[in-house]
Amino acid sequence: MATKTEKNAKTTAKNAKQTADSAADTVRSGMNSLRNRVIDGQKRVLDFQRSTFDRTYDAVISFAEKREDALSDWMKNNERVPAELRDTYAAWVWATRTGRSSYREAVIKTFDLAEQWTEGQRASA
Repeated sequence: MATKTEKNAKTTAKNAKQTADSAADTVRSGMNSLRNRVIDGQKRVLDFQRSTFDRTYDAVISFAEKREDALSDWMKNNERVPAELRDTYAAWVWATRTGRSSYREAVIKTFDLAEQWTEGQRASA
């Protein structure tokens, strides 16, 4: 038969374990909350960077297209510009437009990968 002291010791040990488990759950909950806030902050930063890139890219492209159109019109209307230069300029315009398109696609793909990684961090929390 267990003595009163042994029963009290078992009860105290059981209460201590419950208290420790409760404290550990509280810490885990707090860490998950903090982790989710950090992930939300990362997502906001990515959204800001994406929108900044989009606006800047669109503005730069608008100026580039206006410049290309103006030079094309000037070359078409200027008889002194040789045909080889017109052809070279047309090839240059095609190459820059293709390059701009590829660049934008690569940046957007990178933003998508960063967002997937961020969501993966939330899922693993």
